[in-house]
Amino acid sequence: WLGWYMGEGLVVDALVLLFKRDYGDRRSTAMIYGVARSAFSYWAFYFLFAPAIWKVYYAPWYAWSEVGIACTGGLIGGAIGYDIAKKMRGAVI
Repeated sequence: WLGWYMGEGLVVDALVLLFKRDYGDRRSTAMIYGVARSAFSYWAFYFLFAPAIWKVYYAPWYAWSEVGIACTGGLIGGAIGYDIAKKMRGAVI
């Protein structure tokens, strides 16, 4: 499973480089990173790992609907994560 998390990390790292070292310092980039990470991980599961490893084939409409739902969750999670990180950055220990 290490490759799974490395793949997600590579997607986000590539986007960080594409956005000129913006590590999610804006709400929009945090949401883009969340959507990209979710899209990659669900796409990899439904179209790569499930058929190749477990020999389970999902209907394309179902697999793409799951990827879409994951992207929606990544969008919401990116916005919430940005808000929480912004509050944590201003917190004093």
